[in-house]
Amino acid sequence: MKRKVSTLFLQGTLRAKILTLFLCLIAIPLSLQGIITYNKFSASTELRTAEYTGQIVGQINRNLERNIREMKRLSLMPLYDPEVLSILKEIQTNASATSFLSMEKREKMTLYISSLSYSRPEVKGIQIIAGNGMIFSNLDPSIMKSKGDLAEEGWYSRVIKEQGAAVIIPQHRPGYYLDASGERYVSVARLLREPYTKVPLGIIKIDMKMDMFDQILDDMPFTKDGSLIIVNEGNELFYEKRESVGSPGYRTLLQETDGINRGDANQMMIQGQ
Repeated sequence: MKRKVSTLFLQGTLRAKILTLFLCLIAIPLSLQGIITYNKFSASTELRTAEYTGQIVGQINRNLERNIREMKRLSLMPLYDPEVLSILKEIQTNASATSFLSMEKREKMTLYISSLSYSRPEVKGIQIIAGNGMIFSNLDPSIMKSKGDLAEEGWYSRVIKEQGAAVIIPQHRPGYYLDASGERYVSVARLLREPYTKVPLGIIKIDMKMDMFDQILDDMPFTKDGSLIIVNEGNELFYEKRESVGSPGYRTLLQETDGINRGDANQMMIQGQ
């Protein structure tokens, strides 16, 4: 009986030793290899995802810059039209220009602005605002003020400060619109100065619909929890896209990218996840 117990004990000990040896020689190395492989795969996937996201953001940025560059070019056009400059000078030198300006000159301004906005669905309206606040636009007079107090507009001081350089204005609601939609716009504006004397004659302001951003992003793939924001140096929001309620929003993305170089106040920067 003792011998039988001893035999069973030895068999049990041998089995344990074999199992331990198996774990040491096969199971543990395989587990470590699996962990290392998983970590490498995970890091590689994250790297590829980051590179892919960077490519998407770069493409969006190029498309957006192309649109903005075109709007900046468009804002220069009045400076190359002597008749438009002549009308703005006339208003500048005559305090009663609002009442005396001929219908022919008013029509000239309206037709000229309409030609600038032709076949540009991303543009809500183009306004040339004379020095006395008189507003010329391609839009129906029923939804536009004929005159405005620019000093009350938050964007006005930015445009004056740049002394003729193009200014990109983040989302805002211009005070000269009379419609009740409350729709907000991103704009490109420029102080118009007489080319030779540099005397300020007025402002041109191009209001772009937020649809412009949606159109640029239409063909760009986003993950289920993806987010994208467009801001300037001052972290002013131009546009935000969130694929779901759980996606990181404007404030979260700003915190995650704190300290990144955002260029200057007249440029937009895209950030995404």
